[in-house]
Amino acid sequence: MTGKQINPILIQALTNQEITEIPSSPTFKYLGGTYVKSIVDNFKKVMTRHEKNEIMMTCKSCNKSGKYNIGTMFINVPTNNQNIQNPEQQYTGYFRCK
Repeated sequence: MTGKQINPILIQALTNQEITEIPSSPTFKYLGGTYVKSIVDNFKKVMTRHEKNEIMMTCKSCNKSGKYNIGTMFINVPTNNQNIQNPEQQYTGYFRCK
């Protein structure tokens, strides 16, 4: 799990650091603590319910593309056929712009 990015806002909430003190793409090392290290060291031993489901996604803000493990994708198509061109989507995987 080394090198995996964590949302800086999550780190700010857990550590009470100023957001300006946290890099835009921090890793787990910014959380510190023995429990975090233990989780990271044993992360691969945890069984997952689903296989990887990686797809290419493009950020609407910066137009950068990257491959993300989105997990299971759920699509909600309205029954009244309104907005059928842009159905709501939800993923079990966590991702953020690279």
